[in-house]
Amino acid sequence: MEMRRFDISHSIQELFDHIGSNEVASEIFTVHLAGSRSTLESTLDETMEFYDIQDRSTLLVMWASVEHFLENEDADTDHMSLEEVPGPSRRSNDTGTPTDNEDADTDHMSLEEVPGPSWRSNDTGTPTEHGDDGTDPMSLEEVPGPSRRSYDTGTPTVTFHMPDVLFPRRRRAATTTASNRQDEDDWQLSRDEAILDDSEDKGPADDKETLMEILVRLMSNVKDQDSKNIINVDRASVLDGGFRGFSRPSFDPWRPLDVKFVGEDGFDTGGPMREFMRLATTAISELAIFGGDPTSRMIVLDYMSLNKRRYFQAGRMLGYFLVHRGPCPSFFSPLLYSMIAGCADEVNPNVMDITDLDLQLQVQMIADATTVEDFRQAVQKAEDLISLAGCVFLTVGFNDKQRDTLVNALTRFVVVDRVRGPIEQFQDGLQVMGLVKEIQANKEALRSLFVYTPSSLGSEQIKQLFTIKWSVQGSNRAGLERRIISYWFDLLLDLAVGVDGPVTKQKVGLDTLLTFATGADCIPPLGFETIPSILFLHDNDNIYLEGMPRSNTCAMELHLPIVGDFETFKDRMVAALEMANTFTAI
Repeated sequence: MEMRRFDISHSIQELFDHIGSNEVASEIFTVHLAGSRSTLESTLDETMEFYDIQDRSTLLVMWASVEHFLENEDADTDHMSLEEVPGPSRRSNDTGTPTDNEDADTDHMSLEEVPGPSWRSNDTGTPTEHGDDGTDPMSLEEVPGPSRRSYDTGTPTVTFHMPDVLFPRRRRAATTTASNRQDEDDWQLSRDEAILDDSEDKGPADDKETLMEILVRLMSNVKDQDSKNIINVDRASVLDGGFRGFSRPSFDPWRPLDVKFVGEDGFDTGGPMREFMRLATTAISELAIFGGDPTSRMIVLDYMSLNKRRYFQAGRMLGYFLVHRGPCPSFFSPLLYSMIAGCADEVNPNVMDITDLDLQLQVQMIADATTVEDFRQAVQKAEDLISLAGCVFLTVGFNDKQRDTLVNALTRFVVVDRVRGPIEQFQDGLQVMGLVKEIQANKEALRSLFVYTPSSLGSEQIKQLFTIKWSVQGSNRAGLERRIISYWFDLLLDLAVGVDGPVTKQKVGLDTLLTFATGADCIPPLGFETIPSILFLHDNDNIYLEGMPRSNTCAMELHLPIVGDFETFKDRMVAALEMANTFTAI
C-alpha cells in the first residue's frame, strides 16, 4: 500500500502522473473512487476537486490495455473493487506483509490502516511524520512526488492510497518469488484479467498486440523535446522543405519537429508541426510515385523518383508522421498494403489494378479477344509490353487458356514485378521507424492505418473531443456562453453533412473545423497530446477580428464569438473556416 498526499485544487494529471510512474503501469488506466461508482479515466483534465475527490479519499487503480479501455469503458470489470476479486482479500499488517482477511468488511484501507509512517497534522497545521519508532518529524519538502503544498493555507487536500495488488490486462514477468506469492487458485481473476505470475503464455493469442498497444510501444521511443528537427517550409512547395529537412545529416527521426512556415510569425509548440504533417501527407499521396484512385493508391515505377530516392523519402516521412501522432496515410490500396506486408508473391492482381490507363487498355483488349483475329490485333498493339514482360511465347497460337495466361502474366508484370525496386525502397523508408517489421508481424491490426476506410468523424465525436472552459457559474457571462454552446452543437450537426462556403462555395465540414482548431484534419489513433478546448470571446476580448472566431492551434484552443442569434454565429464560423488557410489568418 502506498500513501501520497495531494492538493485537490491541483490538476488531476498530477495524480495520474504519479500513478503512471509505477513500473507495471499501462499507458491507459482507470481510477476507481472507493465507496462509489465513480470511475476516472487517465485522460481526464480539470482539478481533483472537480471530480469530487475529497479529503482522505481512497482510490483503486485498474491497469488496462488501450483497446481494453476503449472497448470496455462502461464494463463492470473496469470497476472491480478489491472485494470482487475471488479468494481471500489481501491486506497489510504492520510489517507490510500481505495477510488473508476473509471477513474484511471494506474494500479499501483507511488512512490509519496504512502500514509504516502516517501523515497527520500537529497543532500548528504543519504535516509531521509519526512512525512506529518515534522518529523525528520530516518536513513537507522531503515528501517525494509532485505535490509539495503546505496545509497551513487551509487548502483541501487528498491522500492517495495505491494498493500493492495490481491487475494488468496483459501478462508480465513475475515481481515476487514463489515463497511469498499466494497460491494461484486464490487469485484466479475473471477472463478479462491476467495474474502477475511467471507462467508462460498458453498460446499465440496472448502474444497478439492490439493496434493501440503497438502504437504506444513505438511512441515510447520518441525522445523529449529539448532538441527538435528544424523544418523550413514554403507553403507553395511543402515537400521541398520537408525532403530537405528530413535528409539533413543531423535529423533524428525520434525527435519532434520545429516547423517554420516562411513569412509566418510564431513559434512551433505543436500547431505548425501538425499542419505540416497534414499538408505533407496529402502532397505525398499526389506524387508521381503513386497511381490510381486518390483513396486507393498503388506504387508505380517512376525512374527519376527512383534515382532520387523519392520512394525512400516518402516512406520515411509517412512513418515518422504516424509515430509522432500525425495523420494516418490511409490512401493505400489493399494490394499495395499486402505487398508492403511481404505478400507480393501471394497477391493476384487484375487488369483494373493497372493504374497506367494506356497499359490497362492494351491488356484489356487481349482479355476481351474472342477470335484469332481479335487476339492478333490486340497482341500487335501491346507488343512492346509483351516483349518487356518476356511473354512473346504466349502469343503463338490462340485459345482461351493461353489468352488468360497471357493476361495474368502481363498484369502481374505491370502491377507487381516491375515495381519491386520502388516497393523495396519505400519499405526501407517506412522501416526507419520500425513500421515494416510491425506490419509484417501484425498485418490485420495495422491495416486500418494504411488502407482507406470512409471517415468516421461525426458531430458527436467532435462534441466529446472539446472541453468547455466556462466563466463563473451564475454570472452573466456564463449565461451568454450557454446560449453560444447550443449554437455550437447545432453548427456541428450542419458541418457533419457539409456547408457551402460563402466565397469559394466549396464544402466546409468537420475536418475543416478540426484543422482550424488543431492544425490536423483527423484525430490521431492515440488522440492529441493536449485536449482541445473551447473558450469564449466576450466584447472586451475580441479586439483583433471583431465578431469572428479565433483559434490557437498550438494550445488547441477554439475561441467562439458571443453573438445574438444562430444564423450570425453560423455565418461567421463558416466564413472563418473557409478563409483560414494559414496560421496568421487563424
